[in-house]
Amino acid sequence: MSATRGGAGSNQYRAQPNTQLSATNLLTQARAHPTGPSRSCGQIWGSDCRTPVLPPDFRHGRHPAYPRRLAVASHLYEVPELHQKALAHDPATAIRLALANNQLCQPATLDTLSADPEPTVRAAAISNRNCPQQILTSRLNDPSTAVRRDIASFLDSPSPQIWESWLNDKATAVRMEAAHRPDCPVDIMKQFAADCPAVQRALAANPCCPTDLLRTLVNTEDTDTLRTVANNRNSPPDILERLSQSPNQITRDNVAVNPQTPPAALVPAWELGLSDWARAASATRRDCPAAVLRLAATDPDTKVRSPAAGHPSCPDDILLALSRDLSSAVRRNVASNPETPPEALGRLLHDRTPDVREAVLANPAAKHLLAMWQLVHGANQP
Repeated sequence: MSATRGGAGSNQYRAQPNTQLSATNLLTQARAHPTGPSRSCGQIWGSDCRTPVLPPDFRHGRHPAYPRRLAVASHLYEVPELHQKALAHDPATAIRLALANNQLCQPATLDTLSADPEPTVRAAAISNRNCPQQILTSRLNDPSTAVRRDIASFLDSPSPQIWESWLNDKATAVRMEAAHRPDCPVDIMKQFAADCPAVQRALAANPCCPTDLLRTLVNTEDTDTLRTVANNRNSPPDILERLSQSPNQITRDNVAVNPQTPPAALVPAWELGLSDWARAASATRRDCPAAVLRLAATDPDTKVRSPAAGHPSCPDDILLALSRDLSSAVRRNVASNPETPPEALGRLLHDRTPDVREAVLANPAAKHLLAMWQLVHGANQP
């Protein structure tokens, strides 16, 4: 649903059979090197390709060898517009698709490809970053859902009439793209909120979805929509508190990592259970409550205990307990925590792991311990 241009039809490519060279490998190589071929392309071009030029035997885009036409359509280094137009009418769909996906394709050629009989070629041309906006507007009523979906994703500054056409489009995928656009008008969003669950999910993922619509969407029974609302940073705190007690773990995970979630809502989410990554992420929050840090300190996963050991709000008794942790990463975080009590720092000063001892020496809270050490043992630091 991103508005970044390029390559919507790339995954729909299918190589044509019975070619002497692998069309799939050629097209993959062309996409991996959009500004120039590697030396291995010499088998196609018949020469050293470090300074690529049009093959001397390539005339008006009608070379008899299918792999060579595909290579030219995929690379388009110094291919004149005349050759591009010929390739745009090539009988092989894979060549026209490679040309439509090529980010060096000229707008006039993309205009031709946008009217191609194959929907995958039209969708790739529409998604090309060089495709002019007027071409997108001219294909609004394309019979292909994929083409109309890509237009809904890439068209800039749609008019009210275009918004109405997307709102009433029969294809769910088109309405989903329109509902996810940040520039979607509020009155159109309100109508999308009454659409099918798939469109509601797309609207719930919209970063500009108003709070009142998110309150409406949270009343749905669709689990995926609730997960998306929990992940939206526009969701109000009371909605996130409600979703923190959801029976669905993914919903609770999204609540736990949402920066808009109030600290008190983290406790029920932890008590009901979170995935490893959500526990670790929520334990790093600056406003993480002490109750959650106590739960994190006894977590079986080292990646969850480590952020709790370095948290500035971690209680002293928890830091003392974590200073004896079997994991050196946890002990190192305790040693570098400026809130660690002197008793724990004194123990870690003699830790068997050098990194832990060095973390104690770098901790500002350990200055008085080092001064005492120097009084007792002389000028040498431990």
